[in-house]
Amino acid sequence: MIPTLILALGNPLRGDDGVGAAVLQALKERALGPHVELIDAGTPGLETALLLEGRARVIIVDAADFAAKPGSILKRDLTALELELRPVHSDSLHAAGLLDALALAAALGTFPARVTLYGVQPRSLDYETALSAEVRAAIPQLVEAIITALAEAQEIPPKS
Repeated sequence: MIPTLILALGNPLRGDDGVGAAVLQALKERALGPHVELIDAGTPGLETALLLEGRARVIIVDAADFAAKPGSILKRDLTALELELRPVHSDSLHAAGLLDALALAAALGTFPARVTLYGVQPRSLDYETALSAEVRAAIPQLVEAIITALAEAQEIPPKS
């Protein structure tokens, strides 16, 4: 198992919800080294918890509505404790989302030591295959933020 996982979430057929896949594609063009694995998980439910097992660090990239200007980036470090204390919002496992999967990993004791969520504020989640101009423009900044975080943690080779 590779210790660092960059996990892209979202549906590229729903406009800006495809930002995770687009960031992953840009990261594939960079030399990340053998300690970093890239996975496009699409729109999973609780099975996301299985992808976290055995990882030291997980970086998640997804569209996230945090009431900001489209293309804005939110970085949030998540802890197992805050997720374990989070109330469950649905009586149906069919509506389980990312935070539910992370809470499950925390309850199972498989939550990685470091989990960072990078959310990008979408403009549109309509059925379309193109990203909005604002979200597309945010991708280079987000890729550089991830590269910098990996380099600072010495998870990728330094630039030569």
